[in-house]
Formats: sequence, C-alpha cells, structure tokens
Amino acid sequence: MKRLINDGWEFARLAPGGDAAGAAWRPVAVPHDFLIWDAGDLYADADGWYRRTLSAPEDCDRYAWRVRFDGVYMDCDVLLNGEKVVTHRYGYTAFDADLTGLMRPGDNALRVLVRHRSPNSRWYSGAGLFRDVTLHVLPPRHIAPDGLYVRTAPGEGGAWTVRVDVELAGPGEGGEVRLHLSDAGGRTVSEAVALAQGDVARAELTVPEPRLWSPDSPYLYTLTADFGGQREALAVGLRQTRFDPDRGFFLNGEHVKLKGVCLHHDLGALGAAFNAEAFARQLRLMKRMGANALRTTHNPPAARALELCDRMGVLVVDEGFDMWRIPKTELDYARFFDDCWRDDVRAWVRRDRNHPCVILWSIGNEIFDTHASPDAPTLTAALKAEVERWDPEANARATHGNNYMPWEGAQRCADVLKLAGYNYGEKLYAAHHAAHPDWVIYGSETSSILFSRGVYHFPASANIICEEDMQCSSLGNSTTAWGAPDMARCIIGDLNTPYSMGQFLWSGIDYIGEPTPYTTRSSYFGMADTAGFPKDVYYQVKALWNPEPMVHIGVTWDWNEGQMIDVPVYANGARVALLLNGESLGVREIDVRVPENSVAWWRVPYAPGVLEAVALDAEGHEIARDAVYSHGDSAALTLAAEARDWLLSDGEDVIFIDIGAVDGQGRPVSNAADRVRVSVEGPVRLLGLDNGDSADVDGYKVDARCLFNGRLLAMVGATDAAGEAVVRAEAPGLKGAALKLTVRPAEGRPGHGALQGVEPAKPREAPVCARRIDLRRVSGGAVLTPQAPEARFEARLLPENAAPQPIAYSAVNALGIESPAAQVLPAPDGVTVRGLGDGQVWLRAVANNGYPHARVISQIELTLTGFGAPKLDPYGFIAGGLYDFSIGSIASGNEKGVAFGGDGESMVGFHRVDFGPVGSDEITIPIFELGGDPVEIDVWVGDPRDGGHRVARLRYHKKSIWNTYQAETWKLPERFVGEQTVAFAMREKVQVKGFCFTRE
Repeated sequence: MKRLINDGWEFARLAPGGDAAGAAWRPVAVPHDFLIWDAGDLYADADGWYRRTLSAPEDCDRYAWRVRFDGVYMDCDVLLNGEKVVTHRYGYTAFDADLTGLMRPGDNALRVLVRHRSPNSRWYSGAGLFRDVTLHVLPPRHIAPDGLYVRTAPGEGGAWTVRVDVELAGPGEGGEVRLHLSDAGGRTVSEAVALAQGDVARAELTVPEPRLWSPDSPYLYTLTADFGGQREALAVGLRQTRFDPDRGFFLNGEHVKLKGVCLHHDLGALGAAFNAEAFARQLRLMKRMGANALRTTHNPPAARALELCDRMGVLVVDEGFDMWRIPKTELDYARFFDDCWRDDVRAWVRRDRNHPCVILWSIGNEIFDTHASPDAPTLTAALKAEVERWDPEANARATHGNNYMPWEGAQRCADVLKLAGYNYGEKLYAAHHAAHPDWVIYGSETSSILFSRGVYHFPASANIICEEDMQCSSLGNSTTAWGAPDMARCIIGDLNTPYSMGQFLWSGIDYIGEPTPYTTRSSYFGMADTAGFPKDVYYQVKALWNPEPMVHIGVTWDWNEGQMIDVPVYANGARVALLLNGESLGVREIDVRVPENSVAWWRVPYAPGVLEAVALDAEGHEIARDAVYSHGDSAALTLAAEARDWLLSDGEDVIFIDIGAVDGQGRPVSNAADRVRVSVEGPVRLLGLDNGDSADVDGYKVDARCLFNGRLLAMVGATDAAGEAVVRAEAPGLKGAALKLTVRPAEGRPGHGALQGVEPAKPREAPVCARRIDLRRVSGGAVLTPQAPEARFEARLLPENAAPQPIAYSAVNALGIESPAAQVLPAPDGVTVRGLGDGQVWLRAVANNGYPHARVISQIELTLTGFGAPKLDPYGFIAGGLYDFSIGSIASGNEKGVAFGGDGESMVGFHRVDFGPVGSDEITIPIFELGGDPVEIDVWVGDPRDGGHRVARLRYHKKSIWNTYQAETWKLPERFVGEQTVAFAMREKVQVKGFCFTRE
C-alpha cells in the first residue's frame, strides 16, 4: 500500500532550540513553506515542528513501513513516538524514514523537526515539508524504494525494447515480478515475467509499433511491476540520446538545439511549497516562448516537477549541488557535504533516472572547489562514478555548470566529464573546441541581463544597471558585468555555433532572492517576473526561438509630450513598419540570424495616440500586428482568468487571475499603481497575490497589494467542494470587478493537503499612488546656449487625486548620474534648468509614493552647447560611471559605479577634474570586491595614452560583503593640483563606486 499523507499535519514555529512541548500547533497543508508567510523576514532562523498521527493495525509487525519525504528544507530529524528515526541534512533530495519494527498497534506520533538557519543559500530556499510526503506499507520482501530501472533502445525491424531491472529488498530470496507495459490509451503493449537472481529481477519487453518521446511529441507508456501484492507504476518514454562534440545533441537520431532556461524552485507567492499546476503554468509559459529545455537550478527538483516535464515535453538538466566542500554561505550544505554526498547522489539519481525528460546529471554549479582545490578532478571523477553507479546505462550523462572555465582547474574537471557546461563562457568556446575536440560544449548558464517588467530607463544606448527606483530597464540596457552584452548576441550567437548543444538562459522566470543589483526581494533576470507576467524580453526571445509569426512593441505609450522614446520592435518577419496615429515612421529590415538586424529600433518624440507595428513577410504580406495606446488615469478594475475559468475540486488545483486597470475609455493603464483588495466567495481560497515588483514591501500571503505597472496576479485554489465561486477586486475610487468561476467535481489524490488561504489583512487607509509625473516645458527651448541658457518646467502628479508628496528634481546624464553640465533651480510649480557646460542632460522629476526610494521617474532631454566642457569636483564625489574614456573590459557597476572585468588590465579615466590651486593628496575609493581577495589599484595623473604617469599602486583588502561598497582612504605620494586627468587601472574583477579627495 502506498498513500499520500499530505493531510492531517499540524505545525508549530519556534525560536531555535525552542521546546515543542508547549508550542501552539495549528493545522497546515503539505507541501508547506513556513517562511513565505513573513515577507518582512524571509530568511529568519527558526525551528519548524510538524506532527501527525499514523494509525497501525494489530498485526503491524507483519509489514515493512516507511515514509518517503520528497523534500524537507533543511537539516531535519524525523521522530516516531518520541524516538529519532533518521536525520537528513540536504533540503532537496528525497529520503525515507524506515519505521519497520517501530510502529505500534493504534496511533503513532510522527514528528519532523526542521532547523532553518541563515544564511544557508544564495537565493530564497523556503523551509519546511515543501514537497509530498508518502506512506508505504509493504510486505517484508518487496520492491526496493526507487528499485525500478528502465532503459529503452531501438531493436530489430523498427521495434523498440524496454529493459527493466527490479531491485528487491527484505528477507528471503528469489521471487517473480510480473511486468506489464501499456500505451497511453491503456492498451497492453507487452508483458513479461522477471525471475529474481538474488535481489535483482531482469526482463526485456518489446514495443512492436513504437511511438517515441520528444519535446514535440511527449508520448508516454505505463510500466507496472507486481510483486507479492505490491504494485509500482512508472511512466516510460521511448527515446535515445547522443552527444556529439562537433554537432551537439541528438534525440532519436534527430538534431535538437537546446533552447533552455534556468528555473529556481520557488513559485512566487506560493514560495517553495510545490504545486503541480503552478509549475505547469511556468512550463507552459516557457514553451510558448520557444524553450524546449530546463535546468533545475541548483538542486534536484520535486518528483512531480519531472513528471510534468515528461508529460509536457521538456528536456531537463537535473542538477545536484550548488556547492561541494567550499561553502558559498556560512551555513549551506558544504558543512554536510563530505558526510552526505554519496547518499544524496544515490537518492537523487535513483529517484530521477527513469524520466525520459532527464538527459543530463549536473554534479555541481559554479563549484569553487574546481578552481581552488587541487583534488577537484579526483572528486569530480568520484561524483561522476557515483552517478554512473546508479545510472549505469547512461539514461543521462554527467556534466557540470562552471564559471571557472578560463582556468586550468575547471578545465581539468571538464576533461573528466567530457561534457562541459559553461556559465558565461561563450567567448571560450572556439579555443576550447579546438583544444579539446572530444568535449561536448554548451551554455549551462547565459544572459544574466536585468529587466523589470514595464520599466523603461532612457536612453536605450546607455547601460543603466542601477536607478533610483530600484528597478532595471526593460529595454535591455541593464547588463551585468559578467553577463551577455545583449540578448540578441546571446541567443543568435549560440544558434550560429554548430558544435554548441545549446544554452540555458539565466533565468526563465524571476525568483525570490539574489536581487542583483539592489538589496530588494527578488531577482531581475527573468524573461517573466515572479508573478509569471512576461516582460518585453520574453517576446524578443520568442521571436528568435519560436517560428510562429509574431510582433511586439517593446515599450508602453504614456510619456511626456515631446520626450524622445526608444522604441524596440521584436518580430520574426522580414521587415517591420511602425505607425503613429496612422502616419508611417518608416520600415526596418529584420534578420533573426544576424544580431545587429534582429530588432527594429526607432527613436520617436512622444505624442499621444496609438503606436502600431506591422510585421511583414518577404513578399510584403502582413503576418502579425501589435499596438500600444496612450491612456488616462485608472477608472475601473478588470479581472481575467488565464486559460480557463474553472477549477477542479481536488483540493490542489490553482487558477491564476490577472488583475488590471482601464481608463474611462476602456484602455489598459500601463503604469497603474492602484492598491487592490481581493476577496473570494464559494468553494475556493485566495492563496496569495504577486505583482512581480522586487521593490514592493507588501507580503505574498495577503489580500491587498498594489498593481505594478498595471498588473497584479491572484492565485486562487480549489477546496474539496464543487460549485460556483466569485473573485472580487476593489480599489479606492475605481469601479470594482467580479469574476465567476466554476469548480467542477473531481476526485483528488487521496491524502492530499487542503490548500491554505491567506489571512485577511487589517483594513488600512492606503494613499492613492502616483502612476506618472507629467513634466512640461513652459518656457525656453530644447537646446540651451549661452544666449538662451535657461528653460522652465512644471510638473504635476497623475492621477490628480494622488496623495500629495514632494517632487525631487535633478539634471542627470544618460546613466542617471547627476551632471555637472546643468543646474536645477526652484521655480513656481516647477524648476528652471540653467546650462553650465556642453552635453546632453535629462531633467528628472522623482516621486517616492511613501517609499524610502523613488517609485516614479519622469524625465525630458535637453541639449547644452556653447558653454564649454564642464569640470568635475573631486571634493564632492565623482561617480565611477562618469568616466569619459576606458581601456579594456569595462562595464556599468552597481550604484552608478564602474565594473572592471578582470580579463587582463582595464582602465577608466576622468578628464577635467578641478583640484584648484591648493590641491590634495588624500583619496577615498569605495570598492565592491566579490571574493575577499587583495586588490591592487593603479592611480594615474594625466591621460595614460598621452603622457600621463602612474602616481601610486594602492592595495585594498577587506572581507567581501555582497552588493556592498566598502571605502578605503589612502595618502598619495604626489599632490594633485589644478585641472587634471585622473585614471584608475585594475587587473581584478572589481566594482568601484567612484572617488573623492580630501579638501585641504
């Protein structure tokens, strides 16, 4: 007997080391993540206690008992009747608590203690019984846990064979296992009887008219194995893989380019608690984009996740570890690795080895040991051997995802594997392919470009990695120092590399944690946000990966009158036409095989109305059309269910509802920020709200949140009852909305947990947030000169009833750094901009909406000419991003700084730094160094390319703090006087926020 036991659990959360005897217990649903409920402290130290009762008959000693935990995060004890049965350290591998001989007739107390201590992960892990729990009651001699092993291969005459090993456990010997293979319609295909030799029974079944498994046609057979009253069932896909160093990956003899994404295990507002429908939604979203593969970063996934990949046709790199012996955080799995890795590899591979979707076993991601430890190749070989011990027929091959491939250590490990995953190492491919012709190469992690849905930081030509609003630009101009320079080159470059198996974009969907480049809540790397709403880049990838005709305008249409707007259009036709209010803005040629021609770009002065893009084929026929509209303020809310307006009353089904706002004419309000309260009626529960905004401070398990750029997701879950349900949305001053749902009768999985709804938030007065600042020129021109040096601007908050708040003004350069070329002076109802030096500046107006940082940014461009070049003040602070010349590998850094690439020597320089007649010889530099290693900084005076000289080589060495600049002050051997050029050279991968000198 095998039964799900997600039901009947109670939970108590205690301080570390707390006594559970006096705890306040409450019923919970399993899978359960006990951290997601407190969005204010998602990484809190805590002990999580779970308890339920197991009932046993009088003759319970006649059976073998075990409880399978598919995942418990992390470091847990399982106790039965007060006695510890097993300790399991790793949070992502399945394990069994063997209760044989320990069960008593009647009720037995099963308890699980989870010790969550931070920091134990680089991302949000969640904590608790976050995957299925299953009870197995078996005869003494039985099929061992994960004891079926299946291999499929082509046979003679077009038939395929299914070879099956059945591992038996328990007292006794021999035995007969009956095997039955049926097709997707339940019809018998083949049968066999396997006679055990010792503890293994083997047989071979023949499939005479096979239907093969592939991403395009994920056909599954069902294998059942019967032994002594026990029945085990397994989905079987007929498929054969081949990995070719020169041509990449082949499935069933056909070449397949891996178009993959990396996905973490959290599910947005559901946290780490696994839900099949929520994960299936992620897979559907990625497949519509054109993805055919998934890398499970950076750990084994839930068992049901792989079942979905089997059914939906998604190839999988199943990853085991994010660290070996050298830790990445203080309390991560490295502290247990030496004691546990063999058991965890066994559990990982045995559970997952029969899935047709799994083609690769990744034994580690970005493992520092491979770079720093001389015995790493030996450990790599040991891990590979352990994988092959449990998958000897190579249903999948061992690999790694490595960001240390430029160096010898990682290359030696790759040579052990012969199947090398490169993290951000595309520039190494050609040389390594030539030097190692037996290696199979692919991009295990690529891109790492940052995007916030619906946020646009102009101009697109500037790499703006950090901004006041704590968001990243959807124009693709927020690129990291280590990632791809742009998405087109990332994807097309791989498609044009025949020996690359493909790549896995970082990441398919935003995830909670790792909020580079800010200290916010979730990441910005995804093609979709944590709510599963596609970003503009999603459509760019779709144009390159999915041949279905499409076009998408990659910007919204509500700006300041006359503001210059960069308009990217993503399409997979031959050309694209753009029209504003019916007037043509021109036609651009498109070629998705050439990065420079794969996106159509315009730069357009904003005017209200409708902006349309029309994609044309080579003959000039329209194949797709898209439009964006100007709009007014929010007038009403809208509710729309994704894909379907019904649920199943199975207790686990979830429906996803898109909440938006429209203006008085029914047009979607692209930047709406209204606070919405959601309620449900009938046999459903509100499970959580998510708007995809990393900088939002509201919780996930709440019934009220703000729209972020016009959208909010409500997750609504089924109960065990059928009937009619209603979801309602309300917001102050807006017309509310209601959506009717049907809950259809359905049988749930016996033993499933009852999904938990949110706890209603206390009503509170929420100010109406500004969605935009309307910035208008009232005098002066767009070009300032010494003859006409000023322009005056007025600003107003929209909507008109937005909460009163101050508007902050500044004149910035293209990177959003305050510019020395202009001065902003107060004026009635606005400001006056006065020119001081030549250049392009943007007048910026900012509102915070009650946050400690900007939430709304509005700006308009000005040209300043005839004033002469502006000077820099070294006694204030000169941001690193203000450099005006560079040598080597240089990129934008966090907080308007500059990032040195570490790929040989690189340099940045600053002209016209005015030290005055007294000057200074004391410099302060804030530095963010990732590894805690010593860093050398060369300081130059004068342009190194034209007579400059090095003044000093400074040494910096501090313990690294992630995303944090730490300042150091040095006395220089030479005083800087008058107007000078200052330059800095480095050889390490370091970010410099800027510099200042001490005034004397």
